[in-house]
Amino acid sequence: MIVAVPVVHWLALVLFPEIAGDISPLFLIAAPLFASLACLRRALQPGEVLGWAALSLGLMLWTLGILAATKGDVLVSLNSEGIGSILPYIFYGVPLICVMASPEHTSWRIRLVDGALAILLGVLFFLHTTTFATIEGFTGNGGDHIMWMFDIENVCIAVFALVRFAASVRPRERGFFRNLSIFAVIYLIVAGYANHHLAEFDFGHPADPLITIPFLIMIVLALAPDHPIGHARLPSRELVIAVNVGSPLMLPLMVMCVSIALITTRPMLAAAGFAAALVGYGVRTVLVQMRGTMEREDLDRLIRTDPLTGLANRRHLTEALTSAWNDARRASNGLAVLMIDIDDFKCLNDQLGHAVGDQRLQEVGKILAACAGRTSDVVARYGGEEFIAVLPQTSRHGAERLAEQMRRSVQQAALQSPAARGIVTISIGLGWAEMPRDDDPDELVKAADAALYDAKHAGKDCVRQRSL
Repeated sequence: MIVAVPVVHWLALVLFPEIAGDISPLFLIAAPLFASLACLRRALQPGEVLGWAALSLGLMLWTLGILAATKGDVLVSLNSEGIGSILPYIFYGVPLICVMASPEHTSWRIRLVDGALAILLGVLFFLHTTTFATIEGFTGNGGDHIMWMFDIENVCIAVFALVRFAASVRPRERGFFRNLSIFAVIYLIVAGYANHHLAEFDFGHPADPLITIPFLIMIVLALAPDHPIGHARLPSRELVIAVNVGSPLMLPLMVMCVSIALITTRPMLAAAGFAAALVGYGVRTVLVQMRGTMEREDLDRLIRTDPLTGLANRRHLTEALTSAWNDARRASNGLAVLMIDIDDFKCLNDQLGHAVGDQRLQEVGKILAACAGRTSDVVARYGGEEFIAVLPQTSRHGAERLAEQMRRSVQQAALQSPAARGIVTISIGLGWAEMPRDDDPDELVKAADAALYDAKHAGKDCVRQRSL
């Protein structure tokens, strides 16, 4: 297709020169239109990257540019020799630059800021072109200036696409930027030739078929399934991070560059463009930092929480126990540790299954956490069917009362169990230190564990204690 369609296009121009001006626009409109539809089809496939939708939009804008240039009845108010005919071309690159400036995992709020900056870039670009062109036509050598501006835009798109491809890791994202890079580089070459060598000719020139080649290639790339990119080495971690962190600078920098070009002709607009770029990048940075902070908090919560019960895990327990132990040593406050074990849990697991066993662990964990009402108290899953509670600044009597409350609350919940009592019960060992002296809090844990052993030998479903 990449060869056949341009050949048919060229033959039609050669064989029917008298209607070449009518034939060529049909091919020039059909190629980007079908490329846009092919990209849209790809975008609608499950799991595809958002870039395909942006590329579809950009190609549709390009199609509108060709329609405007034909100045038929489609866009009556536009003149093929004025700024109206190039307006869609100006905005063609906006969705492409936007998707390259926003990494795939970006939140919708950040994409909204990027989208606003991309639209601002297109508007400033359009206003800058009004320096060289009006609705009636180009002024002086304004056409040359605008063509060079298009060249710069196309170079930026090609370079950005290649950079994003070089730094992509995920297969679908890497495949998209590979295809976009191929299209952008070929389009850069073809558009450069067309802008500087074919612009003065009407539709129907024998070289017109060259213009359709990038779009035909994109049709093939969009419809073909992605294949693994050989054994190419994945980018280094440093490159991936640098591009992901640096790519958001694309849009504000380009807005600033276009604003610089407006300084001499529209200084107030240039100043507004600079301000908008700075504010937009500032807002984006704040949103990124907010998201990063929330992700770090979520990660910290995950690494400190037992996934089954939602209680503190061993890591969190160690930190809490060490902190409480050091505080107790400095202030000579009492510190208690409760070692809690579900009675006959192996029997429960064997007869009712592990799913019910997990459910009982969750239910007991909720009861224990509800009993430990102080914010300084920490209830953690110690492992298997064992739990542990750290009770800072507490008296022996207060620790005994809480341990008994926990035991009684689990008993009163009447959770079904195949044990002799027919319900889930717990045994608790209480370790208490009035004025900790040693550096190692594990001694208190050992005391609580020994007390738990005493509770088991006393018939289970009871509280026993030992002191340091």
